[in-house]
Amino acid sequence: MINTRYPVWPVSFYGISKEFGEIIARMYYETTGLESICLRIGTVIKDDNPKKRYSRILSAWLCHKDVAQLFKKSIKSKVRFGIYYGVSNNKDRFWDISNTIHDLGYEPKCDASLM
Repeated sequence: MINTRYPVWPVSFYGISKEFGEIIARMYYETTGLESICLRIGTVIKDDNPKKRYSRILSAWLCHKDVAQLFKKSIKSKVRFGIYYGVSNNKDRFWDISNTIHDLGYEPKCDASLM
């Protein structure tokens, strides 16, 4: 499982820009106390049906119900700064969401393999 403590290895300018945003958020928190939660969001699909897609979707899918819960828990949390993966409780997920569950109280309900 890949967790947020692994060194980042962006393979595109999109990935670089996301990591840059996390670094800026950390800098502002450390230097000014500006609080932020950085979410590494999985794959959210308009029709919320992962089975129509390819296999990576089955691992990275974040259902509508879980994404709403994740945002709500992030806003209400006492965490002052953190980086978290946001993905449903998919059997084949490759992102570790244990800190998301522990720190934010996230309780993912969906699993792409059961759809």
